[in-house]
Amino acid sequence: MSKANSVLHAFRNDDCGMVSAIGIILIVTIISLGMIVGLTTYRDQVIQELGDLAVSLESVDQSYSVVVHGTTSHFEDTESLEDEAGDAPACISLAVDASPE
Repeated sequence: MSKANSVLHAFRNDDCGMVSAIGIILIVTIISLGMIVGLTTYRDQVIQELGDLAVSLESVDQSYSVVVHGTTSHFEDTESLEDEAGDAPACISLAVDASPE
């Protein structure tokens, strides 16, 4: 046990506990590159999922047919969820007055 304590004491006293600046710069650089790559991948996957959601919403069809006691009732959904060409997206106002900065 005393040998382990002496080894730990020697490591602690070596270089007076100072960390070299090169080591810190290397660690910060590696962490920064990892964050950039990770966040870029995250962004790409979120955009992919939003695109998949848009495609699924575009193909929603609410048509139905019901038969009750021989009487048939049906509804055909012919309304598209797409905006007409040149129209602004529904419920989104893009009118922003220009202001000098």
